[in-house]
Amino acid sequence: MAVFAAVLSGAMAASVLQNSLLSEEDIVSHYEQQFSDLTFPSPGDFKLRRGKPFTVNVEGIVGTGKSTLLRYFQPYPSIDVLPEPVSKWTDLNGTDMLQLIFDDPKRWALAQESYVQLTMLEEHLRKEGVAKVMERSIHAGRYIFVESLHKSGALSSVEYEIIAKWFDFLNEVPEFDLSTDLTVYLQTDPQVVMERIKRRGRKEEAHITMDFLNSIQRLHEDWLVHKNTTFPMPSKRVIVINTSHPFATMKKIYKSLAKKIWSIVPQEVKDSKQDCVLNRDSSRIKDLGNRRTWD
Repeated sequence: MAVFAAVLSGAMAASVLQNSLLSEEDIVSHYEQQFSDLTFPSPGDFKLRRGKPFTVNVEGIVGTGKSTLLRYFQPYPSIDVLPEPVSKWTDLNGTDMLQLIFDDPKRWALAQESYVQLTMLEEHLRKEGVAKVMERSIHAGRYIFVESLHKSGALSSVEYEIIAKWFDFLNEVPEFDLSTDLTVYLQTDPQVVMERIKRRGRKEEAHITMDFLNSIQRLHEDWLVHKNTTFPMPSKRVIVINTSHPFATMKKIYKSLAKKIWSIVPQEVKDSKQDCVLNRDSSRIKDLGNRRTWD
C-alpha cells in the first residue's frame, strides 16, 4: 500500500488511478488519504463566522456524479444539501428560463445567467446547519458557463461585462463572503460522460454535443487543475476526484468523503445545532436529478 501512496500523488494521480491494475481497495484508500487532513474550524472560530456553515462546493461537467455525491450527505443531521436550484430556473413566475435559453441562447443568455447568479448568491448566503454541500457555485456560473456562452457568441461583449461586473461587485461585499471551505472537482473524460448521457436518455440532455462537453471540461481543468487562468479559487483547498471508476467504487469514495466531513465537525458545534431541522423540501431533492447543460 505504501508503494501506491507514493505513486498516487501530484498531477499524474488521475491518469494513474485509471490503471485497471489497481484494485478498488487501492483506489478508495488513495482518496481517503486525500480526505484525511481535512479540518473544521474550532468552535471559537466557527462562532466568528456569524452563522456561515462550513461550505463545500462540488464542481464538474454534466454527468460526472455531482448529484450522486450530494445524496451521501443527506443522512447527516445539520448538513444542508443544496442541489442546483433548477426548479427556480424552470419556473420563474411560470416561465421556464432554461427552455428559453435552449431555444434561443443569444436572446436569453444574459437574462438566464443573471437569474442564475442571483439564485446561486442566495445559496451561498443561506445559513442553515453546521455545513452545507452545494452542487456547483456562483463561481462556476461565472468562470465556466458565462465564459462558455461568451466564447460561443451567445453573450455579446457588453453583456459579458455586465455579468462580470455584477459578479465582481458581489465578491467585494464583505458581508457576503462567497468563499467556500472546500472545492471538490469531479473529473472525468467527456467521452465517458457522453456514453452515460446516452444510456440514461434524459430529454433535457438530448441536445448536448461532444464539442460542448469538451469546451466545458477544458474550462474546469484550466481553472481547478492546471490553474492557468486569472480566475481565483473559491476555496484554499481543492480535491480532484476522477469519476471514471466503476459506479460501485465511486459510491464508496463518496460515502467516505461525506463521513469524513461529518466526523471533523467538533462535538460542541454539533450539540449547538442539535435542534436544527433542515427543510429539505421535495422540489430541491428532485433537483438532484437535473442538470444545467446548455451550450
